[in-house]
Amino acid sequence: MNSSPEHLHLARRAIQSGAREGSRSVDSSRPPPREGVPRRRRSSHSSTAGVDFYQFWVVGQALGHTDVTDVYSTGGRRRLGAEYLDLARREANPRRAAVAEYRQTLETYSTPFLYAVLKTLSGGDYEIDFRNYRLLMLACLVLGVAILARLLGHSLAMTLGAIAVFSAWFAPFTSDMRVGNVNSIQLALLANLSLDRHPLALAVP
Repeated sequence: MNSSPEHLHLARRAIQSGAREGSRSVDSSRPPPREGVPRRRRSSHSSTAGVDFYQFWVVGQALGHTDVTDVYSTGGRRRLGAEYLDLARREANPRRAAVAEYRQTLETYSTPFLYAVLKTLSGGDYEIDFRNYRLLMLACLVLGVAILARLLGHSLAMTLGAIAVFSAWFAPFTSDMRVGNVNSIQLALLANLSLDRHPLALAVP
């Protein structure tokens, strides 16, 4: 059979063309992306900052309204979440709007006492109240660590070092500060309870 250079060139072109067509057919076999299907929104630190405090704060604000009769039912959680989502959208506060979008249905599983305390401590401005609450959490951490360190007989230098480590590099506390939960407050309460059982621990030797 005659294998001239022209025939070999034509054969190579035919093979390359067939390879390209085959790759197109594989790509076309993949189903196209569905239109109108939203992508899953990834939660970010900006949208989850204060997600727990926001719920405490909303219920505390709502306690003064006569039309709010139930914050623990599924319907009550949805109505309250929708009402304060609408209020957040009207306010020029990106953080409150982001957390309200994230918590469109509240998760109200805390005690009425907690909500009542938050209502007493809140002034009505979400940003200021969240800042003050975080300062309270930091103070509770310092108090709790200081009391426990004293009960364990640690020196002042060791106590200050522990406070620095727990406040800056302890992931449970940094997470607590970000979402605005009550773990630091509980630590301070437990430390005070331990102090009541050992009242002489703080006495200067």
